[in-house]
Amino acid sequence: NAQMSPTYETLLSLASGLDVDVTELFAHKPSAPVSGRRTVTRKGEGAVLKAGTYDYELLCADIARKKFVPLLTRINARSTREFNTLVTHPGEEFIYVLEGSIVLHTDLYAPTELKAGDSCYFDSLMGHALISSSDEPATILWVCSNVVEPLIG
Repeated sequence: NAQMSPTYETLLSLASGLDVDVTELFAHKPSAPVSGRRTVTRKGEGAVLKAGTYDYELLCADIARKKFVPLLTRINARSTREFNTLVTHPGEEFIYVLEGSIVLHTDLYAPTELKAGDSCYFDSLMGHALISSSDEPATILWVCSNVVEPLIG
């Protein structure tokens, strides 16, 4: 009802509790399991979630039970103080900076600036947060593995 903006991590928890794929929370129609799956998201037509620090556009949401979740993300945050804590959840993530520049803050590494064309792959169990370091909010392609259960090590 547009009265709150849950974070991606909150959506992962909700999907896990409902025993559904996170994309099923946004799909316009239920998807059927078939081989040779394919979907297309036209520019600006992904499912949108505004979470304050980030604005997500969930891409290819009409296929459920995917191995990863692609997100076109605008980074609005300007400081790690905008986050209660660094975010942590099971899985792995890949980010690719499309426009602007960002700083990746993590528990285990010094803050790392990434500019347009730069990318990073990291373990989601490590606390993390992204902030925009450019004049305008930065835009990234953010791909998260769709792991909703603890990783077995």
